This record gives sequence, structure tokens and C-alpha cells, in this order.
Amino acid sequence: MYDFVYATRFLDINKETGTITPLNPLPELNSFVAGGSTFDANGARYIVNGYDQEFVRRLFIINAENGEIISSNPLNLGNNEYLNELEYNNIDNKLYGLYRNLNTLTFEIVSVDLTDNQLTTVFSLEDLQYFVQGGSVFHQETQSFILYYIDNSNQSRLMVIDVLGPVSYT
Repeated sequence: MYDFVYATRFLDINKETGTITPLNPLPELNSFVAGGSTFDANGARYIVNGYDQEFVRRLFIINAENGEIISSNPLNLGNNEYLNELEYNNIDNKLYGLYRNLNTLTFEIVSVDLTDNQLTTVFSLEDLQYFVQGGSVFHQETQSFILYYIDNSNQSRLMVIDVLGPVSYT
């Protein structure tokens, strides 16, 4: 149906008609991480945590209007280190996410500097057994990263992390 041969491509989806129009093939992007994308409304760009054709992890920044890749800097994570649940804060223009290190069983909410992809810890999570992929959201008005997870007592919980201040659990 389409002349695009790549599994990953940037599409325009008309929400009223359901019509899908391919805008740009993305041969540089082999696959992407579940919960590993977000939208920057200020810059009209998508930020995608994905793997290139050589299986190097990168943060791809994609122009929302035409699907062209603006940048694709490497995401220097070690073995058993992951970055999921990406959320963009349009007020402070920062990217946030859930960093996991399965070697040390470390879970942290981090901010990501998009110029060099350096991670900075915002909050360390002590009582997290596992999280629900796609179970996070960023509330712009309150500057809060909200994460749905299962604690060490097998209880479903919501954690509200004010990226500028205190944390609350529900």
C-alpha cells in the first residue's frame, strides 16, 4: 500500500477521519522502547528512546511537522540499565524519565540533558518492585511526574513526584 519499506516511519494520523499519511521513513530508527517516547509542545518535536541499525541506544529528536530527525545522540547506558517512562515538562523544558539499573536494583526519576544525554537524579525510588510500562504522566500545572507502580508489598500505588520539591504517595 505504501512505498515505505522501513518498519519504523513517522505518520500523520487524522484524528477525525482516521486517515494515515506516511510523512517520513526512519531507517535510522530500528526500534523503540515501550514507554520511551514523549512530546515537547514548545519545540513541536517528539523525543524517542530507541535503537539505531547498529543497536546503539539513542535519543532521537524528531520534528513533529515533517518527521525528520533533528538529532540522535547516543544514550550511554550500561548493560542492564534502562530509561523508560519519558515525560516532557513544557514549563522548564526538561525531559524526565524512569532510570533502572538491574545490576544494583536502582530505580530513579531522572532529568535528561538533551544536549549530551546526561542523567541527573531527581528522586531515588526505594519501594518499587516493578512498574507498569506506559503508566506514567507528567502534570504540567503542578510540575509533577506521576508513576503507577507496584511496591515491595505487592500494593498498587501512585507516586507523585514534584520535580521541584516534595514527593507524595497514594
